[in-house]
Amino acid sequence: MFVVAFLSGCGLFDEVWHSDDVFTGAFAWGFEASDFRKCGATEKWWVSTESTEVSEELINTYLGITGDEWYREVRIKVRGRRSVRGQYGHLGAYTRELTVESVLEMRALEEGECR
Repeated sequence: MFVVAFLSGCGLFDEVWHSDDVFTGAFAWGFEASDFRKCGATEKWWVSTESTEVSEELINTYLGITGDEWYREVRIKVRGRRSVRGQYGHLGAYTRELTVESVLEMRALEEGECR
């Protein structure tokens, strides 16, 4: 018990722990960008999928909401896995990767939502 508490307090535990959960926040997509940002946070995670069907659903739903406008944030709720800290995405610019297993909800952001 002490070891887990000690490691989590030091941030080391985070490096060996993979989250498999539901994530809610803002998603934006475009050329060389695929961003997930938890509401209230500034850190962006690279979004990926392991399935063509999920990838197509993610992007087609996104473009349907944004009117084919890239880089506009939408509200998203997905089931997926969060990676350990590292370098992910285009030019390794993201500190984590969120691998989406299923899209549970996606809609336009309301005014002032998820800042």
